Amino acid sequence: MNETKKRATLAEVAALAGVSQSTVSLVLNAVPDSRIAAATRKKVLKSAEALGYRTGPMKRHVIGSNSVVGLVIDEMSSNWLAAALVDEIRDLCWEREADLLVSSTRGQPEIEEIAIKRLMLHAPVGMIYASLFPRLATPPTALLSSTNTVMVNCYERDGVLPATMPDFHDAAYSSMLHLFEAGHTRIGFLNHESWHIFAQRRNEGYKAALSKFGLSLDRNLVRHLNGSPDEGYRGASELLALARPPTAILCANDRMAFGAYDAVRNAGLKVGEDIALVGYDDHDLARYMHPPLTTIRNPYREMARWAVERLLTREEQTQPQAGPTLIPGELLKRGSSQAKPEI
Repeated sequence: MNETKKRATLAEVAALAGVSQSTVSLVLNAVPDSRIAAATRKKVLKSAEALGYRTGPMKRHVIGSNSVVGLVIDEMSSNWLAAALVDEIRDLCWEREADLLVSSTRGQPEIEEIAIKRLMLHAPVGMIYASLFPRLATPPTALLSSTNTVMVNCYERDGVLPATMPDFHDAAYSSMLHLFEAGHTRIGFLNHESWHIFAQRRNEGYKAALSKFGLSLDRNLVRHLNGSPDEGYRGASELLALARPPTAILCANDRMAFGAYDAVRNAGLKVGEDIALVGYDDHDLARYMHPPLTTIRNPYREMARWAVERLLTREEQTQPQAGPTLIPGELLKRGSSQAKPEI
């Protein structure tokens, strides 16, 4: 595998130790009266050490520094990536001796307005306006005009507020090139529903890669789905039932890829041997699939760093951007994409 070393997550420690995330949290935070067996505690600590899990801030925080960053996000409880993004922003703020105040609005404008007003009472050095799903947003710019504000995983049409998003075009394009290099020319594509901006960008990347290799688009190989494992199973099953099935399948997220694993198995085939699979996100479970899933790592760490550094260095936006700053993810090559097409 060609993965670069990254900070381990709580879920990874839990998976290695064979316990729940709540057990890991209790052990690493030394919660009193948690009634966890000594053997389990030892296993968790050993797993955390093996993965290099960071149990606390790298830099001592100075109380009274009076630096506050506000974060408004539409939703964070239903998606591991949203929680990971907030955790990364929190850690980066802490290292710069700033406190992070977070408000989740569930995407309701009236709650959003109240949340921003309350955060503004703390005189933040900056505000981060974030979204669970990448989208075109309409933030209340009048409310945010009194402080430096950036947008993460979303953008507004006029480009008044600096924004950053993952580069979904590049994700699809680089995944396709990886599969082309292995000899695949008939590649299925399980994309999100076509009205999503990120699905449109991925579709453009998919078609651009086909064009680069002189291949025409076969719409029979493309499915627009809701991103769930069940939909991944259904979409992959349909592709494998074609008279000329694909030799590789590109999935717009890892969750659909997880469903595709079952579809491949039910078709009497093996992932990584008979058919190649590539996902997106680098879900906590991706490396534990059999074989491990090749995927594009979602650049939430890079987006968090872009936002925090822009706010805490007081970098001003002098003129509207042409569009959001796009950050590519890293292709993590694993066993699922090792299959070679039959000549």
